[in-house]
Amino acid sequence: MKSFPFRSQILPLTALVGLFVLCGWVAWMMSTASGEVARLSQSEPQPAHHSIEESTPFTVDSPVVEIDTTEHMPAEEEPLTYVPDELILKVGSKEEVIELLQLALANGGEFVDAVTALKTFRLRFDSEDAAARFRDQLGDSYQAENNHLVKAPDYPDYETRDDSEPQTLTGFGTNALDWLGISGDHSEWGAGVLVAILDTGMYAHDSFARMTVSQLDLVGGADAVVTDYDSHGTAVASVSAQVAPASDILSIRVLDSEGLGDSYTVAQGIVTAVDSGAAVINLSVGSYSDSAVLGEAVAYAVNQGVAVIAAAGNDGSSAPSYPAAYEGVVGVSAVDAEGQIAHFSNYGNAVDLAAPGVDVVAAWEDSASVAMSGTSAAAPFVTGAVAALLSTGQAANGVEAITMLESHATDLGTAGVDADFGYGALQLGQLF
Repeated sequence: MKSFPFRSQILPLTALVGLFVLCGWVAWMMSTASGEVARLSQSEPQPAHHSIEESTPFTVDSPVVEIDTTEHMPAEEEPLTYVPDELILKVGSKEEVIELLQLALANGGEFVDAVTALKTFRLRFDSEDAAARFRDQLGDSYQAENNHLVKAPDYPDYETRDDSEPQTLTGFGTNALDWLGISGDHSEWGAGVLVAILDTGMYAHDSFARMTVSQLDLVGGADAVVTDYDSHGTAVASVSAQVAPASDILSIRVLDSEGLGDSYTVAQGIVTAVDSGAAVINLSVGSYSDSAVLGEAVAYAVNQGVAVIAAAGNDGSSAPSYPAAYEGVVGVSAVDAEGQIAHFSNYGNAVDLAAPGVDVVAAWEDSASVAMSGTSAAAPFVTGAVAALLSTGQAANGVEAITMLESHATDLGTAGVDADFGYGALQLGQLF
């Protein structure tokens, strides 16, 4: 059973507890150095899981069985957009914070939590109408935005892209590492490098037996519904671990068991990962809604030399998906074992590299394995490659490692950088 004993370093409040406490928080927030954690006093004791700790290495001896998640297709529904009763607000001074939170309280709002490094906080209202009324009263003087929904990419539909016939693709199985040019002993790749996986959390699995794994839960609470997405984070982490088996993993839960989350929580996870010392961040998540807070969180990471890797998406679309489309993020598309671009893979300017993404063997719950397809599987190959370069001293930071991977990629498709493969397919044979 998956457990989430650890909680965000930025503690939530369920309501404003008085102007005195609020003013104390404001003064502290504005004077704290960037990256430190806001801890607000509450009258009730906090549960023990409101701390970050390091877990012991995972060991599981159960037999491995096969699960095929490519058969899972999402139900037809209206596109996800935003959390209707929430707003994200950017502030500049403590005077503004006091004024704005008083206004929110008068309109049925409450303070939820804050990311101090971004000078951003999250508000929740009694209703969507109350949130709209507050936003109208703000006018154009303040940066307020909807809390856009994000999700793990849908498991692939092989009939996407231009209504074409189902594409015949060749799966990788256990051969992905050979395809990437990895041969010989690479058991020490990733040593001393912290890899952050922002996803649905992780189950214990023998794939992580040699690794130190830490977990944070920014979602909280037990999910009533368990779906095929519940093990998505486990699978993603295991792919990165195949390339960099000696790396350490920081699993930050930003999606629930249905693979759903929001832009604020993902941004919060990015900042937490950077402040925790992660050198590379994997985001097998996406949204077609641009989010200022998510973009600022990405910039916060990239400006500190942290590599940010994101899945391009599985809709066969050229529409920009975020965070893959943000400046500085490495968007990853999916190819099969023959070097074909998978037609389910999104394409366009957001694609920087391609990597194995068809029937890749990955970990699942209960020590199972799964034949995983999609850009969610492709992205962590790049993440693991960054960790490998950092551990061998070939790159000084994650951003430098990305430049090396792009310059050594195998050019596929149209000569030069193109919409399907970006700089080309990930290839490590000449780098190690």
